[in-house]
Amino acid sequence: MRLSPLVLALVAGLPLGAQAASPPDILLAGSVAPVLAMGRGWCSVELAQSTFLRNKNGTAKISFASIIYNTSGSYGPTGAYILSGQARFFFTSTTSGKVQFDADSAYPDAVWKPTFDSYSQSYDATRSTLTVKVKINFPECTLPIDATYHN
Repeated sequence: MRLSPLVLALVAGLPLGAQAASPPDILLAGSVAPVLAMGRGWCSVELAQSTFLRNKNGTAKISFASIIYNTSGSYGPTGAYILSGQARFFFTSTTSGKVQFDADSAYPDAVWKPTFDSYSQSYDATRSTLTVKVKINFPECTLPIDATYHN
């Protein structure tokens, strides 16, 4: 008796051709697009390499080379906070929550543990590309993040 490839795949539990597009549960490398956002203060993220990991436990981790948040509205060290390293996104809903940066805990909580919203991710299985968008809400500036990762 000869079984069709479809039946063999179903019995063996093997994946079938096109599947729902979801990112693999591995560390992905990519980059973050540069942006400068203005509010009562200003904030920016530089173009840099980045990594992304979304855990099944509901957290995401994104690495940043440098995010600058300045409360003074002018350019310079007065009122400036520099955040870099890994940021951990803790979700309270599918699109929002709190982010915690690897930063000096002497920074105010609203700086190193701000809220985020408008989180979205889309995975293009054909191109093996994950796009992540999120807005980080500092007290006087909202920073839109746009990052692309590849596996």
